[in-house]
Amino acid sequence: MATAITVPSTPGFRSVEKRKQSAVANFADPYVLNMGVHAHTGTLWNAMFRLPPMVSTDADDWIQFFEDLNGMANYFVYDTKNYRLKSPIVEWMVFNKTIFQFQEFQGIELKT
Repeated sequence: MATAITVPSTPGFRSVEKRKQSAVANFADPYVLNMGVHAHTGTLWNAMFRLPPMVSTDADDWIQFFEDLNGMANYFVYDTKNYRLKSPIVEWMVFNKTIFQFQEFQGIELKT
């Protein structure tokens, strides 16, 4: 069973871009080529999360957060929605052994 993992409080996200994804199908009548659209009821939110550069002491909390997420096995809460990582891989770079820069990561709303 998936577990909710607490998002580290510092440093906070540099930016979050949210996009609503809807299930909409379009089709064409094969005889007269009239176009039709059908909007299904399913929707979910995608979010792109970006973190600022940080020192190693702050990065330790974020590294632990990503380890606790265990790829896509667990989830986290942001803005009252549950998100799971879209990809099991989160990358970061280290500069001068002290400054960490995490790559942006994408979350997909977890429907309950």
